Amino acid sequence: MRIRWKTIARVVKTHATSGEVVVSSVHGLPALLTEGMEAALVPPALKVPRFLTVARAAGSDGTSQLVSFEGIGTLSAAKELVGKAILIRADDLPDEVGILDKDALIGARVEDLTRGHLGVIEAVLAGSAQDVFVLRDAGRELLIPVRSEFFEGRSDDGGIILDLPEGSILMEGE
Repeated sequence: MRIRWKTIARVVKTHATSGEVVVSSVHGLPALLTEGMEAALVPPALKVPRFLTVARAAGSDGTSQLVSFEGIGTLSAAKELVGKAILIRADDLPDEVGILDKDALIGARVEDLTRGHLGVIEAVLAGSAQDVFVLRDAGRELLIPVRSEFFEGRSDDGGIILDLPEGSILMEGE
C-alpha cells in the first residue's frame, strides 16, 4: 500500500536555544501538529534525520505553532530545519483536513444531511474570513461557506457530506 503524504506546514524560524522551532501552516490549513506525529521534512537536511517525531506542539494561534522534535535539542540543529516543508501521513490527519484541500475538492459531489444532493464543486473561492464552495447542479449555482463544523464526513465515492444550518446556502443572484 502506498503512503500518501500531505504538506501541512513550513518551519519559519528557530525559537530560543533548546531546539524548538516555529512552524506556520500552509494552504489555509489550521495548526495540525500534535505530539507523537511522525513528520517528513523536505528537502532533507544534511545534519538531521529526514523523519522526525513531534515531541511537543504548543502555542497555536490557529496557523502557527511552537514545536519540538525528538532528537533536535540545540539551536544549530534547529537552524537546519528552517525553510523545510513539513509533511504528515494523510492517514494521520483529522478527516476535516480533506475538506480544506482545495485542489482535491474540484469535481467532488456535495450532499447535505437534510437537503440531499446539492451539486458538484466547481471552484473554491478564497475569502478573507472563510472560503466558499461554488457548486453547480442542473444549471443552478450555489455558494456554501467552508466551515469545519459543517463537515460530517466523506461518502464512499469521495463526495462530501455536510450538515448545513438553515440560511447557509446562497443561490446565484442572491
